[in-house]
Amino acid sequence: MIRSGIAPIDQLCGGLRPRRSYLLTGGAGAGKTMHALQFVNQGLRSGERVMMLTHAAREDLLSQADHFGIELRDALRENRALIMRYRSDFAKRLVRAGTADRALEDLRRSIAEHRPRRLVIDPFAPLLEDGSASPVAAASLAELLELSQATALLTYPDDIADGYDRRLEPIVHAAAGVFRIARDERSVRSIEVVSLRQPPTGATIGALTAAPPPNEAIAIAPPAGPLLLVHVSESPSEELVATLSLQHEIAAHSGENLVDALPAAGALILETDHATLDRGRALLRANVSEALRAPIVVVTRFNLRSLDRARLLRDGADEVLAGDMGAAELLQRLAAALRRGHLARPPAAVHEDEGLIQLTLAGPGELLDAERFSAALRERAAHDDAVPFAVVRLTSQPVDTATLRALGALVVGGMRVAGGDLAALLDDSVAVYLHGAGRRDVPPFVDRLRQRRPPSAPPLRVTSAYFPSDGAAVRQLVEPLKVS
Repeated sequence: MIRSGIAPIDQLCGGLRPRRSYLLTGGAGAGKTMHALQFVNQGLRSGERVMMLTHAAREDLLSQADHFGIELRDALRENRALIMRYRSDFAKRLVRAGTADRALEDLRRSIAEHRPRRLVIDPFAPLLEDGSASPVAAASLAELLELSQATALLTYPDDIADGYDRRLEPIVHAAAGVFRIARDERSVRSIEVVSLRQPPTGATIGALTAAPPPNEAIAIAPPAGPLLLVHVSESPSEELVATLSLQHEIAAHSGENLVDALPAAGALILETDHATLDRGRALLRANVSEALRAPIVVVTRFNLRSLDRARLLRDGADEVLAGDMGAAELLQRLAAALRRGHLARPPAAVHEDEGLIQLTLAGPGELLDAERFSAALRERAAHDDAVPFAVVRLTSQPVDTATLRALGALVVGGMRVAGGDLAALLDDSVAVYLHGAGRRDVPPFVDRLRQRRPPSAPPLRVTSAYFPSDGAAVRQLVEPLKVS
């Protein structure tokens, strides 16, 4: 634990956990900037480099620091402190851009150059005002704070308990503590603890008198409970159990009535494979709830396609561990997931209609025609946040219906029919849509197709393009198919 420099917080909690983020809320004039300066002052007195992003004007901030005896001017001259200020037209620029990526990249670059031990963002709300209700900006900010390895204090101008704002979820879930500046009927201000992960022994939330003595050792609460291990795969891995047992208590679970067992669990571990992936996803969707605090980790015995991992994360998993990981990496990633906790409602970063698959558009083993294939492609690319994909056109001589149908049968047998891939028979070629595929995914697919063809089969001519990086090339491939 380290001292925050904010007396009520140090009394209540015995200090802060280093390299974690904390949230301080309060209305206008509540004193958030004053407490932020106290946090900065403690860092400077401890020999730490500090960094601050603020709305306050330079002279106002320096005058306030001088008033409280904080030697901020000297720290700025000696490069021990870096103060940045939101531009006056920051909100207008952010709304016009429609994303906070540029601002967060600037902040990330400044952190990398200055390498602060303490970081203040007072307030962080402007970084979320991109004109959307999405929590993506907050999720990116939470990730940036974690990677910075700084102890961070963020302020927010409203009481988060007054109204639900889903944009704040990633910040609140990542925070090791949330504090509120309250004011009683006599206008006397005090700091209350809204939430605190692993509070010190003897601390009663919101009560100053319950804090332990300053020189008393702080006891950190142990992990919440055993790891619940659900074997969704039909052949459970004994090696996984042995690896997890090195550092954790393991409790096997059937997967039924899982929600009832989760409050006492340290984490939920789902072991799955290719054959049982859909069953694992269904279990995730059925058991994720806002009250859930234990992180959910999916462990696969085989490497999954990138899109499969994305779907698991969208369904509620906090981490997906692939089958090629060694024990050290698996345990390290699990430790990071346990530290972050569970994000009850993860943001959906891409749009995907999982009902748009070959089996629903054509019969078993059948190929789509040009019209249905064109309509499906238009639907897939109609959203700004569409899942990336690859389009492949396959031709072979002689160009006749029998040859193309034989080629199409091989394609359908080798693609992910239930995963969103599509195949169509055109006048002179077979067109293939590979859902969620990138450049590295197409060559292995074509190689598998060539290996399945008879040795005497004529060579294939392959043309491919990728969305969204090859926009023009994709249009050239799909325009002959009458896709606008």
